[in-house]
Amino acid sequence: MNRLAFAFLLAFLALHCSGPTVPLDEAVRPLPAYEITLDIVNSERIHGWAWDANDPDRAVKLLIYDGNDMIAAIVADDLRKDLVDAGKGNGKHAFDLPFPDELCDGREHLIHAQVTGEPPILWMLPRSVVCAPDGLGEGAKN
Repeated sequence: MNRLAFAFLLAFLALHCSGPTVPLDEAVRPLPAYEITLDIVNSERIHGWAWDANDPDRAVKLLIYDGNDMIAAIVADDLRKDLVDAGKGNGKHAFDLPFPDELCDGREHLIHAQVTGEPPILWMLPRSVVCAPDGLGEGAKN
């Protein structure tokens, strides 16, 4: 092969055989390391926090479930001083939502949270709550 043909082959390969480029910051970004905690689950509220230790200042989007039924989509972005003190990024990782009235039916409900677009965290056990429809009894909603 002469030099001109070889140069042409190299130019052709350089133009047509290179893959897409990925920005370096995306190529080395670590996988998420989510931590989700349900601090309070009762007939009044569902309260907790969630963060990604590998992206510590980003607010995490969550889905809240009763068993297999999604009951809320929220962003964990409320500031809590205890999270700042514990070194959980900027501390803006908390959420607080009222317990849904439609779940006050006297039956047991299993509440858990999941990061939007991610598979469930297998080690996260659901929290059990019973809310009486008439405001009477343990776990009654006032």
